Amino acid sequence: MENVVNAVFMSLFSETQLKNLIADALKEALMSVEKPVSEPKDDTEKLLTRQEAASMLHCSLVSLWNFERKGLLLPQRLGRRVLYRQSDILSAISK
Repeated sequence: MENVVNAVFMSLFSETQLKNLIADALKEALMSVEKPVSEPKDDTEKLLTRQEAASMLHCSLVSLWNFERKGLLLPQRLGRRVLYRQSDILSAISK
């Protein structure tokens, strides 16, 4: 069966034409899949460690934990790491 398919393709197209058709189809497919270049995110989406967040808020790690417990700051957990969005800290400061 595979030989029949190969014979049909080879009788319809030359090897060069077949390569060009495949290359063109691949180019079109890749162009439709390419994502537009997005603008770089601003620094407000930066994730801060507990120590960085505490120093930014001028408080201790215990106070930072209390803010979390009261719902004033919502941390992002990445495995065992506790991280805070800089934008969340800036909005907490402005409140």
